[in-house]
Amino acid sequence: MIAVLDSVLYEALPYSLVGFGIILTYRYLRLIDLTFAASFVVGPAIAGAMLVQGASFGFSMLVSFAAVIALAATTLTLMWLLEIEGLLAGLLTSFGGFAVALIFTQGTLSLHEVTTPLDALKAVDYSWVEGVLPLHPSQIVMFSALVLAAKLIVDWFLDSELGLAFRAMEDERSRNFLLASLGISEWSMLGIGIVCGNVLCGAAGTLVMLKEGQVTANRGFDALITVIAAYLLGRVLFERSPTRANRGALPRLFRRVAIFKPTTATLLGLLFYFLLLSLVSRTELPSSTPRLLMLAVIVASFLFSRWSDILSRWATARSNRTYLVSGRAAFEASVASVEYPGFPTPIKVIRDLNITLPPHVATQLRGANGSGKSTLLRYLAGLLPGKGIVSIPSDTTSRRRHVPDRRPFVGYVSQDAQLASSATLSVLENLALFRAGARARAWRKWRSEPNSEIPPTIKSLANRAGNELAGNLSGGQRQVLNIAGLVVRRFPPSVVLLDEPLTHLDEVNASACLDLVERLISDGHSLLIVQHELEPGRFENASESRKRLSATIGRTLDIEKLQVGGTTKGSLDD
Repeated sequence: MIAVLDSVLYEALPYSLVGFGIILTYRYLRLIDLTFAASFVVGPAIAGAMLVQGASFGFSMLVSFAAVIALAATTLTLMWLLEIEGLLAGLLTSFGGFAVALIFTQGTLSLHEVTTPLDALKAVDYSWVEGVLPLHPSQIVMFSALVLAAKLIVDWFLDSELGLAFRAMEDERSRNFLLASLGISEWSMLGIGIVCGNVLCGAAGTLVMLKEGQVTANRGFDALITVIAAYLLGRVLFERSPTRANRGALPRLFRRVAIFKPTTATLLGLLFYFLLLSLVSRTELPSSTPRLLMLAVIVASFLFSRWSDILSRWATARSNRTYLVSGRAAFEASVASVEYPGFPTPIKVIRDLNITLPPHVATQLRGANGSGKSTLLRYLAGLLPGKGIVSIPSDTTSRRRHVPDRRPFVGYVSQDAQLASSATLSVLENLALFRAGARARAWRKWRSEPNSEIPPTIKSLANRAGNELAGNLSGGQRQVLNIAGLVVRRFPPSVVLLDEPLTHLDEVNASACLDLVERLISDGHSLLIVQHELEPGRFENASESRKRLSATIGRTLDIEKLQVGGTTKGSLDD
Protein backbone atom coordinates (compact mmCIF):
# COMPACT_ATOMS: atom_id res chain seq x y z
CA MET A 1 0.00 0.00 0.00
CA ILE A 2 2.84 2.37 0.87
CA ALA A 3 4.54 1.61 -2.44
CA VAL A 4 1.32 2.35 -4.37
CA LEU A 5 0.81 5.66 -2.55
CA ASP A 6 4.44 6.60 -3.13
CA SER A 7 4.20 5.82 -6.84
CA VAL A 8 0.95 7.78 -7.28
CA LEU A 9 2.23 10.92 -5.53
CA TYR A 10 5.66 10.78 -7.16
CA GLU A 11 4.20 10.59 -10.66
CA ALA A 12 1.11 12.79 -10.28
CA LEU A 13 2.36 15.83 -8.36
CA PRO A 14 4.54 17.39 -11.13
CA TYR A 15 1.71 17.06 -13.67
CA SER A 16 -0.71 18.88 -11.36
CA LEU A 17 1.00 22.13 -12.39
CA VAL A 18 -0.20 21.48 -15.94
CA GLY A 19 -3.67 20.98 -14.48
CA PHE A 20 -3.56 24.41 -12.86
CA GLY A 21 -2.60 25.87 -16.24
CA ILE A 22 -5.58 24.14 -17.86
CA ILE A 23 -7.84 25.73 -15.25
CA LEU A 24 -6.54 29.18 -16.23
CA THR A 25 -6.98 28.62 -19.96
CA TYR A 26 -9.52 25.95 -20.89
CA ARG A 27 -11.75 26.49 -17.86
CA TYR A 28 -11.94 30.28 -17.78
CA LEU A 29 -10.64 31.49 -21.16
CA ARG A 30 -12.48 28.68 -23.00
CA LEU A 31 -9.23 28.03 -24.86
CA ILE A 32 -7.37 24.75 -25.38
CA ASP A 33 -3.86 26.19 -25.56
CA LEU A 34 -1.69 23.75 -27.49
CA THR A 35 1.30 25.92 -26.61
CA PHE A 36 1.29 23.96 -23.35
CA ALA A 37 2.61 20.90 -25.19
CA ALA A 38 5.60 22.89 -26.47
CA SER A 39 6.24 24.65 -23.15
CA PHE A 40 6.33 21.27 -21.39
CA VAL A 41 9.38 20.23 -23.44
CA VAL A 42 11.00 23.41 -24.85
CA GLY A 43 11.84 24.98 -21.49
CA PRO A 44 13.33 21.76 -20.04
CA ALA A 45 15.15 21.05 -23.34
CA ILE A 46 16.90 24.41 -23.25
CA ALA A 47 17.67 24.09 -19.53
CA GLY A 48 18.94 20.53 -19.97
CA ALA A 49 21.19 21.46 -22.87
CA MET A 50 22.66 24.35 -20.87
CA LEU A 51 23.26 22.11 -17.84
CA VAL A 52 25.05 19.55 -20.02
CA GLN A 53 27.25 22.36 -21.33
CA GLY A 54 28.20 23.35 -17.78
CA ALA A 55 25.92 26.33 -17.15
CA SER A 56 24.74 26.99 -13.61
CA PHE A 57 21.39 25.58 -12.51
CA GLY A 58 19.89 28.98 -11.66
CA PHE A 59 20.88 30.59 -14.96
CA SER A 60 19.63 27.58 -16.93
CA MET A 61 16.24 27.80 -15.21
CA LEU A 62 16.04 31.54 -15.88
CA VAL A 63 16.67 31.07 -19.61
CA SER A 64 14.24 28.14 -19.66
CA PHE A 65 11.32 30.16 -18.27
CA ALA A 66 12.18 33.10 -20.53
CA ALA A 67 11.78 30.73 -23.49
CA VAL A 68 8.42 29.54 -22.16
CA ILE A 69 7.18 33.12 -21.79
CA ALA A 70 8.37 33.79 -25.35
CA LEU A 71 6.25 30.86 -26.57
CA ALA A 72 3.18 32.23 -24.80
CA ALA A 73 3.86 35.71 -26.22
CA THR A 74 4.13 34.20 -29.71
CA THR A 75 0.69 32.63 -29.38
CA LEU A 76 -0.82 35.91 -28.20
CA THR A 77 0.88 37.81 -31.03
CA LEU A 78 -0.47 35.38 -33.63
CA MET A 79 -3.97 35.75 -32.19
CA TRP A 80 -3.71 39.53 -32.28
CA LEU A 81 -1.86 40.16 -35.56
CA LEU A 82 -3.33 37.38 -37.69
CA GLU A 83 -6.71 37.43 -35.91
CA ILE A 84 -6.80 33.63 -35.74
CA GLU A 85 -8.38 31.61 -32.94
CA GLY A 86 -6.28 30.50 -30.00
CA LEU A 87 -6.33 26.80 -30.88
CA LEU A 88 -4.72 27.41 -34.27
CA ALA A 89 -2.29 29.98 -32.86
CA GLY A 90 -1.17 27.49 -30.21
CA LEU A 91 -0.76 24.78 -32.84
CA LEU A 92 1.49 27.01 -34.95
CA THR A 93 3.56 27.96 -31.91
CA SER A 94 3.89 24.32 -30.87
CA PHE A 95 5.01 23.40 -34.38
CA GLY A 96 7.94 25.79 -34.08
CA GLY A 97 8.50 24.95 -30.41
CA PHE A 98 8.96 21.24 -31.05
CA ALA A 99 11.46 22.05 -33.78
CA VAL A 100 13.45 24.03 -31.21
CA ALA A 101 13.21 21.16 -28.70
CA LEU A 102 14.57 18.71 -31.28
CA ILE A 103 17.53 21.00 -31.95
CA PHE A 104 18.53 20.90 -28.28
CA THR A 105 17.68 17.25 -27.52
CA GLN A 106 18.03 15.38 -30.85
CA GLY A 107 15.02 13.37 -29.59
CA THR A 108 16.17 12.54 -26.07
CA LEU A 109 18.74 14.35 -23.93
CA SER A 110 20.25 12.54 -20.92
CA LEU A 111 21.23 14.38 -17.73
CA HIS A 112 22.81 11.48 -15.90
CA GLU A 113 26.23 13.17 -15.93
CA VAL A 114 24.79 16.44 -14.57
CA THR A 115 24.35 17.23 -10.87
CA THR A 116 21.07 18.94 -9.95
CA PRO A 117 19.53 19.98 -6.60
CA LEU A 118 17.16 16.99 -6.87
CA ASP A 119 20.12 14.57 -6.79
CA ALA A 120 20.69 15.36 -3.11
CA LEU A 121 17.10 14.40 -2.33
CA LYS A 122 17.46 11.22 -4.38
CA ALA A 123 20.50 10.28 -2.30
CA VAL A 124 18.58 10.90 0.93
CA ASP A 125 15.69 8.75 -0.26
CA TYR A 126 18.03 5.94 -1.30
CA SER A 127 19.89 5.92 2.03
CA TRP A 128 16.61 6.16 3.98
CA VAL A 129 15.17 2.96 2.48
CA GLU A 130 18.61 1.38 2.02
CA GLY A 131 17.79 0.46 -1.53
CA VAL A 132 15.14 -2.08 -0.48
CA LEU A 133 12.05 -0.24 -1.75
CA PRO A 134 11.81 2.36 -4.54
CA LEU A 135 10.35 5.06 -2.25
CA HIS A 136 10.74 8.83 -2.71
CA PRO A 137 9.67 10.54 0.54
CA SER A 138 11.90 13.63 0.43
CA GLN A 139 11.25 14.21 -3.28
CA ILE A 140 7.50 13.91 -2.67
CA VAL A 141 7.77 16.48 0.11
CA MET A 142 9.54 18.90 -2.25
CA PHE A 143 7.00 18.31 -5.04
CA SER A 144 4.14 18.77 -2.55
CA ALA A 145 5.59 22.08 -1.34
CA LEU A 146 5.89 23.41 -4.90
CA VAL A 147 2.41 22.23 -5.87
CA LEU A 148 0.90 23.66 -2.69
CA ALA A 149 2.57 27.04 -3.31
CA ALA A 150 1.27 27.10 -6.92
CA LYS A 151 -2.22 26.07 -5.79
CA LEU A 152 -2.39 28.79 -3.15
CA ILE A 153 -1.25 31.44 -5.65
CA VAL A 154 -3.82 30.34 -8.26
CA ASP A 155 -6.60 30.13 -5.66
CA TRP A 156 -5.74 33.57 -4.31
CA PHE A 157 -5.80 35.08 -7.79
CA LEU A 158 -9.15 33.48 -8.69
CA ASP A 159 -10.66 34.79 -5.43
CA SER A 160 -9.35 38.32 -6.00
CA GLU A 161 -11.15 41.24 -7.64
CA LEU A 162 -9.10 40.81 -10.81
CA GLY A 163 -9.79 37.09 -10.59
CA LEU A 164 -13.51 37.81 -10.89
CA ALA A 165 -12.89 39.59 -14.19
CA PHE A 166 -10.74 36.66 -15.29
CA ARG A 167 -13.42 34.14 -14.33
CA ALA A 168 -16.03 36.21 -16.19
CA MET A 169 -14.19 35.21 -19.39
CA GLU A 170 -15.77 31.76 -18.96
CA ASP A 171 -19.07 33.15 -20.27
CA GLU A 172 -18.21 33.53 -23.96
CA ARG A 173 -21.50 35.24 -24.75
CA SER A 174 -21.15 38.14 -22.35
CA ARG A 175 -17.43 38.59 -21.73
CA ASN A 176 -16.71 41.08 -24.53
CA PHE A 177 -19.53 43.43 -23.61
CA LEU A 178 -19.25 42.98 -19.83
CA LEU A 179 -15.51 43.56 -19.51
CA ALA A 180 -15.56 46.48 -21.96
CA SER A 181 -18.37 48.11 -19.99
CA LEU A 182 -16.16 47.93 -16.88
CA GLY A 183 -13.07 49.29 -18.63
CA ILE A 184 -11.22 45.95 -18.47
CA SER A 185 -9.29 44.68 -21.50
CA GLU A 186 -10.14 41.20 -22.71
CA TRP A 187 -6.60 40.90 -24.05
CA SER A 188 -5.13 41.52 -20.61
CA MET A 189 -7.14 38.56 -19.31
CA LEU A 190 -5.98 36.42 -22.22
CA GLY A 191 -2.39 37.45 -21.55
CA ILE A 192 -2.58 36.57 -17.86
CA GLY A 193 -4.08 33.14 -18.52
CA ILE A 194 -1.86 32.10 -21.43
CA VAL A 195 1.44 33.33 -19.93
CA CYS A 196 0.80 31.96 -16.44
CA GLY A 197 -0.52 28.68 -17.83
CA ASN A 198 2.56 28.14 -19.96
CA VAL A 199 4.89 29.02 -17.09
CA LEU A 200 3.17 26.35 -14.99
CA CYS A 201 3.58 23.83 -17.83
CA GLY A 202 7.25 24.72 -18.19
CA ALA A 203 7.71 24.18 -14.44
CA ALA A 204 5.96 20.81 -14.66
CA GLY A 205 8.19 19.72 -17.53
CA THR A 206 11.26 20.81 -15.56
CA LEU A 207 10.24 18.72 -12.54
CA VAL A 208 9.67 15.70 -14.77
CA MET A 209 13.07 16.27 -16.37
CA LEU A 210 14.83 16.45 -13.00
CA LYS A 211 13.20 13.33 -11.55
CA GLU A 212 13.68 11.23 -14.72
CA GLY A 213 17.14 12.57 -15.54
CA GLN A 214 16.29 13.16 -19.20
CA VAL A 215 14.26 15.27 -21.63
CA THR A 216 12.16 13.65 -24.36
CA ALA A 217 11.01 15.99 -27.13
CA ASN A 218 7.76 14.14 -27.90
CA ARG A 219 6.35 14.08 -24.37
CA GLY A 220 4.42 17.35 -24.59
CA PHE A 221 1.18 16.32 -26.28
CA ASP A 222 0.95 13.09 -24.31
CA ALA A 223 1.24 15.06 -21.05
CA LEU A 224 -1.33 17.63 -22.19
CA ILE A 225 -3.92 15.04 -23.24
CA THR A 226 -3.47 13.06 -20.03
CA VAL A 227 -3.89 16.09 -17.78
CA ILE A 228 -6.91 17.41 -19.70
CA ALA A 229 -8.64 14.06 -19.17
CA ALA A 230 -7.73 14.11 -15.47
CA TYR A 231 -8.97 17.70 -15.18
CA LEU A 232 -12.34 16.76 -16.70
CA LEU A 233 -12.66 13.85 -14.31
CA GLY A 234 -11.80 16.01 -11.32
CA ARG A 235 -14.24 18.70 -12.42
CA VAL A 236 -17.29 16.48 -12.71
CA LEU A 237 -16.54 14.35 -9.64
CA PHE A 238 -14.92 16.60 -7.06
CA GLU A 239 -15.44 20.28 -7.89
CA ARG A 240 -17.86 22.40 -5.87
CA SER A 241 -20.41 24.15 -8.09
CA PRO A 242 -23.46 26.36 -7.32
CA THR A 243 -25.40 24.47 -10.01
CA ARG A 244 -25.38 21.42 -7.76
CA ALA A 245 -26.94 23.08 -4.74
CA ASN A 246 -30.60 22.06 -5.15
CA ARG A 247 -30.49 18.38 -5.99
CA GLY A 248 -32.61 15.70 -4.41
CA ALA A 249 -31.82 12.61 -2.37
CA LEU A 250 -30.51 10.45 -5.24
CA PRO A 251 -27.29 12.41 -5.84
CA ARG A 252 -26.63 12.96 -2.11
CA LEU A 253 -23.42 10.90 -2.12
CA PHE A 254 -22.14 12.78 -5.15
CA ARG A 255 -22.92 16.07 -3.42
CA ARG A 256 -20.73 15.08 -0.47
CA VAL A 257 -17.76 14.46 -2.76
CA ALA A 258 -18.10 17.56 -4.99
CA ILE A 259 -16.94 20.07 -2.37
CA PHE A 260 -13.51 21.21 -3.60
CA LYS A 261 -12.05 24.19 -5.42
CA PRO A 262 -11.04 23.71 -9.09
CA THR A 263 -7.33 23.33 -8.23
CA THR A 264 -7.99 20.66 -5.59
CA ALA A 265 -10.47 18.87 -7.86
CA THR A 266 -7.89 18.77 -10.66
CA LEU A 267 -5.25 17.37 -8.32
CA LEU A 268 -7.67 14.65 -7.16
CA GLY A 269 -8.44 13.77 -10.78
CA LEU A 270 -4.73 13.33 -11.48
CA LEU A 271 -4.26 11.19 -8.37
CA PHE A 272 -7.19 9.03 -9.49
CA TYR A 273 -5.61 8.46 -12.91
CA PHE A 274 -2.15 7.61 -11.58
CA LEU A 275 -3.75 5.32 -9.00
CA LEU A 276 -5.37 3.40 -11.85
CA LEU A 277 -2.04 3.37 -13.65
CA SER A 278 -0.22 2.03 -10.60
CA LEU A 279 -2.80 -0.68 -9.91
CA VAL A 280 -2.94 -1.84 -13.53
CA SER A 281 0.88 -2.05 -13.69
CA ARG A 282 0.65 -4.76 -11.01
CA THR A 283 -1.68 -6.88 -13.15
CA GLU A 284 -1.52 -8.48 -16.57
CA LEU A 285 -3.96 -6.02 -18.11
CA PRO A 286 -2.87 -3.97 -21.16
CA SER A 287 -1.09 -0.69 -20.36
CA SER A 288 -3.88 1.28 -22.09
CA THR A 289 -6.48 0.04 -19.57
CA PRO A 290 -6.21 3.06 -17.18
CA ARG A 291 -6.99 5.48 -20.00
CA LEU A 292 -10.00 3.48 -21.15
CA LEU A 293 -11.28 3.20 -17.57
CA MET A 294 -10.86 6.92 -16.97
CA LEU A 295 -12.65 7.71 -20.25
CA ALA A 296 -15.59 5.57 -19.15
CA VAL A 297 -15.71 7.28 -15.73
CA ILE A 298 -15.56 10.74 -17.34
CA VAL A 299 -18.41 10.00 -19.75
CA ALA A 300 -20.56 8.49 -16.99
CA SER A 301 -19.82 11.43 -14.67
CA PHE A 302 -20.73 13.99 -17.33
CA LEU A 303 -24.01 12.22 -18.02
CA PHE A 304 -24.81 12.16 -14.31
CA SER A 305 -23.80 15.81 -13.84
CA ARG A 306 -25.91 16.81 -16.85
CA TRP A 307 -28.97 15.14 -15.35
CA SER A 308 -28.34 16.82 -11.99
CA ASP A 309 -27.92 20.28 -13.53
CA ILE A 310 -31.22 19.91 -15.42
CA LEU A 311 -32.99 19.24 -12.12
CA SER A 312 -31.18 22.21 -10.55
CA ARG A 313 -32.23 24.61 -13.32
CA TRP A 314 -35.85 23.34 -13.11
CA ALA A 315 -35.92 24.06 -9.36
CA THR A 316 -34.26 27.47 -9.77
CA ALA A 317 -36.69 28.61 -12.47
CA ARG A 318 -39.57 28.66 -9.97
CA SER A 319 -38.16 31.49 -7.82
CA ASN A 320 -38.11 35.29 -8.27
CA ARG A 321 -35.51 37.86 -7.16
CA THR A 322 -35.65 41.64 -6.53
CA TYR A 323 -32.90 44.28 -6.50
CA LEU A 324 -32.41 48.05 -5.88
CA VAL A 325 -29.83 50.59 -7.21
CA SER A 326 -28.88 54.29 -7.06
CA GLY A 327 -26.57 56.73 -8.85
CA ARG A 328 -26.21 60.11 -10.57
CA ALA A 329 -25.12 61.38 -14.01
CA ALA A 330 -25.29 64.07 -16.72
CA PHE A 331 -24.65 63.73 -20.42
CA GLU A 332 -24.16 65.49 -23.78
CA ALA A 333 -23.42 64.02 -27.20
CA SER A 334 -22.81 65.34 -30.69
CA VAL A 335 -22.94 62.54 -33.28
CA ALA A 336 -21.76 63.14 -36.82
CA SER A 337 -22.60 59.73 -38.29
CA VAL A 338 -23.02 56.05 -37.51
CA GLU A 339 -23.15 53.49 -40.29
CA TYR A 340 -23.22 49.72 -40.65
CA PRO A 341 -20.24 48.37 -42.63
CA GLY A 342 -20.19 45.11 -44.55
CA PHE A 343 -22.58 46.11 -47.34
CA PRO A 344 -21.73 47.14 -50.93
CA THR A 345 -22.65 50.63 -49.81
CA PRO A 346 -22.48 51.22 -46.03
CA ILE A 347 -25.90 51.93 -44.56
CA LYS A 348 -25.82 55.27 -42.76
CA VAL A 349 -28.25 55.04 -39.83
CA ILE A 350 -27.41 58.17 -37.80
CA ARG A 351 -26.28 61.55 -39.13
CA ASP A 352 -25.77 64.99 -37.57
CA LEU A 353 -27.47 64.30 -34.26
CA ASN A 354 -27.12 66.36 -31.07
CA ILE A 355 -28.58 65.28 -27.76
CA THR A 356 -28.46 66.57 -24.19
CA LEU A 357 -29.67 64.59 -21.18
CA PRO A 358 -30.19 66.54 -17.93
CA PRO A 359 -29.74 64.88 -14.53
CA HIS A 360 -32.71 63.63 -12.49
CA VAL A 361 -34.67 63.09 -15.73
CA ALA A 362 -35.65 60.00 -17.72
CA THR A 363 -35.74 60.78 -21.43
CA GLN A 364 -37.65 58.56 -23.82
CA LEU A 365 -36.18 58.11 -27.31
CA ARG A 366 -39.00 57.55 -29.78
CA GLY A 367 -39.01 56.60 -33.44
CA ALA A 368 -40.19 54.05 -35.98
CA ASN A 369 -38.56 50.66 -36.37
CA GLY A 370 -35.38 51.04 -38.37
CA SER A 371 -34.93 54.70 -37.42
CA GLY A 372 -31.79 53.94 -35.39
CA LYS A 373 -32.87 54.08 -31.73
CA SER A 374 -31.01 50.96 -30.63
CA THR A 375 -28.15 51.86 -32.94
CA LEU A 376 -27.73 55.20 -31.21
CA LEU A 377 -27.66 53.58 -27.79
CA ARG A 378 -25.05 51.02 -28.83
CA TYR A 379 -23.00 53.78 -30.42
CA LEU A 380 -23.07 55.94 -27.28
CA ALA A 381 -22.08 52.87 -25.24
CA GLY A 382 -18.99 52.43 -27.43
CA LEU A 383 -20.18 49.21 -29.09
CA LEU A 384 -20.45 50.61 -32.63
CA PRO A 385 -17.94 52.76 -34.54
CA GLY A 386 -18.85 56.21 -35.76
CA LYS A 387 -17.89 59.87 -35.84
CA GLY A 388 -18.72 62.27 -33.05
CA ILE A 389 -17.82 63.67 -29.65
CA VAL A 390 -19.27 62.61 -26.32
CA SER A 391 -18.91 64.94 -23.34
CA ILE A 392 -19.60 63.50 -19.90
CA PRO A 393 -19.31 65.96 -16.97
CA SER A 394 -18.13 64.35 -13.74
CA ASP A 395 -17.95 65.64 -10.20
CA THR A 396 -14.65 67.43 -11.02
CA THR A 397 -13.76 67.97 -14.67
CA SER A 398 -15.47 67.25 -17.97
CA ARG A 399 -14.16 64.23 -19.86
CA ARG A 400 -14.21 64.29 -23.65
CA ARG A 401 -13.62 61.14 -25.63
CA HIS A 402 -14.06 60.08 -29.23
CA VAL A 403 -17.13 57.90 -29.48
CA PRO A 404 -15.37 54.70 -30.70
CA ASP A 405 -13.67 54.46 -27.28
CA ARG A 406 -15.44 52.10 -24.93
CA ARG A 407 -16.40 53.98 -21.79
CA PRO A 408 -17.06 52.33 -18.43
CA PHE A 409 -18.73 55.60 -17.28
CA VAL A 410 -21.65 54.91 -19.64
CA GLY A 411 -24.01 52.24 -18.30
CA TYR A 412 -25.82 50.27 -21.01
CA VAL A 413 -28.43 47.53 -20.61
CA SER A 414 -29.69 45.95 -23.83
CA GLN A 415 -32.73 43.85 -24.63
CA ASP A 416 -30.52 40.76 -24.39
CA ALA A 417 -30.27 40.13 -20.65
CA GLN A 418 -27.42 37.66 -21.16
CA LEU A 419 -24.85 40.28 -22.15
CA ALA A 420 -24.42 42.58 -19.16
CA SER A 421 -23.53 39.99 -16.51
CA SER A 422 -21.60 36.72 -16.45
CA ALA A 423 -23.63 33.52 -16.45
CA THR A 424 -20.72 31.58 -14.92
CA LEU A 425 -20.41 33.82 -11.85
CA SER A 426 -22.79 33.84 -8.92
CA VAL A 427 -25.01 36.83 -8.13
CA LEU A 428 -22.60 37.92 -5.39
CA GLU A 429 -19.59 37.53 -7.66
CA ASN A 430 -21.24 39.56 -10.41
CA LEU A 431 -22.03 42.35 -7.97
CA ALA A 432 -18.45 42.27 -6.66
CA LEU A 433 -17.08 42.44 -10.22
CA PHE A 434 -19.31 45.43 -10.96
CA ARG A 435 -18.09 47.08 -7.78
CA ALA A 436 -14.39 46.56 -8.56
CA GLY A 437 -14.60 47.47 -12.26
CA ALA A 438 -11.42 48.61 -13.96
CA ARG A 439 -9.69 48.95 -10.59
CA ALA A 440 -9.87 45.24 -9.82
CA ARG A 441 -6.60 44.06 -8.28
CA ALA A 442 -5.10 40.59 -8.08
CA TRP A 443 -3.87 41.14 -4.50
CA ARG A 444 -7.25 42.29 -3.16
CA LYS A 445 -9.78 39.60 -2.34
CA TRP A 446 -13.33 40.34 -3.42
CA ARG A 447 -15.83 41.01 -0.69
CA SER A 448 -18.62 38.48 -0.40
CA GLU A 449 -20.99 40.95 1.24
CA PRO A 450 -22.10 44.35 -0.11
CA ASN A 451 -20.77 47.32 1.82
CA SER A 452 -22.85 49.61 4.04
CA GLU A 453 -23.65 52.00 1.19
CA ILE A 454 -25.63 49.39 -0.73
CA PRO A 455 -29.43 49.63 -0.25
CA PRO A 456 -31.05 47.01 2.01
CA THR A 457 -32.84 45.37 -0.91
CA ILE A 458 -29.56 44.28 -2.49
CA LYS A 459 -28.31 43.05 0.88
CA SER A 460 -31.46 40.98 1.17
CA LEU A 461 -30.84 39.57 -2.30
CA ALA A 462 -27.28 38.65 -1.34
CA ASN A 463 -28.57 36.73 1.67
CA ARG A 464 -31.26 34.88 -0.30
CA ALA A 465 -29.62 34.12 -3.63
CA GLY A 466 -26.03 35.27 -3.43
CA ASN A 467 -24.52 31.90 -4.40
CA GLU A 468 -26.91 31.27 -7.31
CA LEU A 469 -25.28 31.32 -10.74
CA ALA A 470 -26.54 34.20 -12.86
CA GLY A 471 -27.00 31.74 -15.71
CA ASN A 472 -29.64 29.94 -13.63
CA LEU A 473 -31.78 33.06 -13.27
CA SER A 474 -34.75 33.71 -15.54
CA GLY A 475 -34.44 36.37 -18.23
CA GLY A 476 -36.35 38.86 -16.12
CA GLN A 477 -34.28 38.18 -13.01
CA ARG A 478 -31.09 38.48 -15.06
CA GLN A 479 -32.23 41.88 -16.34
CA VAL A 480 -32.82 43.05 -12.79
CA LEU A 481 -29.30 41.91 -11.88
CA ASN A 482 -27.90 43.83 -14.86
CA ILE A 483 -29.48 47.09 -13.72
CA ALA A 484 -28.53 46.41 -10.10
CA GLY A 485 -24.92 46.18 -11.23
CA LEU A 486 -24.95 49.89 -12.08
CA VAL A 487 -25.21 50.99 -8.47
CA VAL A 488 -22.59 48.80 -6.86
CA ARG A 489 -19.79 50.11 -9.07
CA ARG A 490 -17.11 51.94 -7.17
CA PHE A 491 -17.44 54.73 -9.75
CA PRO A 492 -21.06 54.79 -10.99
CA PRO A 493 -21.72 55.51 -14.69
CA SER A 494 -22.58 59.09 -15.53
CA VAL A 495 -25.39 58.14 -17.89
CA VAL A 496 -27.61 55.07 -18.15
CA LEU A 497 -28.87 53.79 -21.51
CA LEU A 498 -31.76 51.33 -21.35
CA ASP A 499 -32.85 49.58 -24.54
CA GLU A 500 -36.38 48.23 -24.00
CA PRO A 501 -35.69 47.14 -20.40
CA LEU A 502 -39.23 45.79 -19.89
CA THR A 503 -39.43 43.66 -23.05
CA HIS A 504 -40.35 40.02 -22.30
CA LEU A 505 -40.48 40.71 -18.53
CA ASP A 506 -43.32 39.57 -16.29
CA GLU A 507 -44.92 42.10 -13.95
CA VAL A 508 -42.90 41.01 -10.89
CA ASN A 509 -39.52 41.54 -12.54
CA ALA A 510 -40.72 44.59 -14.46
CA SER A 511 -41.77 46.18 -11.18
CA ALA A 512 -38.35 45.40 -9.69
CA CYS A 513 -36.64 47.01 -12.69
CA LEU A 514 -38.82 50.08 -12.30
CA ASP A 515 -37.83 50.36 -8.64
CA LEU A 516 -34.24 50.56 -9.87
CA VAL A 517 -35.06 53.05 -12.64
CA GLU A 518 -36.85 55.35 -10.18
CA ARG A 519 -33.87 55.15 -7.82
CA LEU A 520 -31.51 56.08 -10.67
CA ILE A 521 -33.64 59.12 -11.50
CA SER A 522 -33.92 60.30 -7.89
CA ASP A 523 -30.17 59.99 -7.36
CA GLY A 524 -29.37 62.25 -10.31
CA HIS A 525 -28.57 59.93 -13.19
CA SER A 526 -29.35 60.93 -16.75
CA LEU A 527 -31.44 58.18 -18.35
CA LEU A 528 -32.11 57.55 -22.02
CA ILE A 529 -34.77 54.89 -22.51
CA VAL A 530 -36.05 53.13 -25.60
CA GLN A 531 -39.36 51.40 -24.88
CA HIS A 532 -42.43 51.00 -27.10
CA GLU A 533 -46.00 51.57 -25.87
CA LEU A 534 -45.29 54.19 -23.24
CA GLU A 535 -48.52 56.07 -23.83
CA PRO A 536 -51.05 54.01 -21.83
CA GLY A 537 -53.99 56.16 -22.94
CA ARG A 538 -53.58 54.80 -26.46
CA PHE A 539 -53.57 51.18 -25.34
CA GLU A 540 -56.53 49.74 -23.45
CA ASN A 541 -54.61 46.69 -22.23
CA ALA A 542 -51.39 48.45 -21.23
CA SER A 543 -49.65 46.68 -18.34
CA GLU A 544 -49.18 48.31 -14.96
CA SER A 545 -45.41 48.30 -15.46
CA ARG A 546 -45.67 50.26 -18.71
CA LYS A 547 -48.08 52.72 -17.10
CA ARG A 548 -45.62 53.16 -14.27
CA LEU A 549 -42.67 53.62 -16.62
CA SER A 550 -44.66 56.13 -18.64
CA ALA A 551 -45.19 58.15 -15.47
CA THR A 552 -41.43 58.34 -14.86
CA ILE A 553 -40.66 59.81 -18.31
CA GLY A 554 -39.77 63.51 -17.97
CA ARG A 555 -39.26 64.29 -21.65
CA THR A 556 -39.59 62.60 -25.03
CA LEU A 557 -37.29 63.00 -28.05
CA ASP A 558 -37.92 61.90 -31.61
CA ILE A 559 -34.75 60.47 -33.16
CA GLU A 560 -35.70 61.66 -36.64
CA LYS A 561 -36.31 65.25 -35.51
CA LEU A 562 -32.98 65.26 -33.64
CA GLN A 563 -31.08 64.82 -36.90
CA VAL A 564 -30.31 67.66 -39.27
CA GLY A 565 -31.77 67.16 -42.72
CA GLY A 566 -34.95 65.31 -41.83
CA THR A 567 -35.55 61.60 -41.46
CA THR A 568 -33.02 58.81 -41.55
CA LYS A 569 -33.99 55.81 -43.59
CA GLY A 570 -32.51 52.36 -43.29
CA SER A 571 -33.42 48.73 -43.87
CA LEU A 572 -32.17 47.51 -40.49
CA ASP A 573 -34.58 46.97 -37.62
CA ASP A 574 -33.85 48.10 -34.09
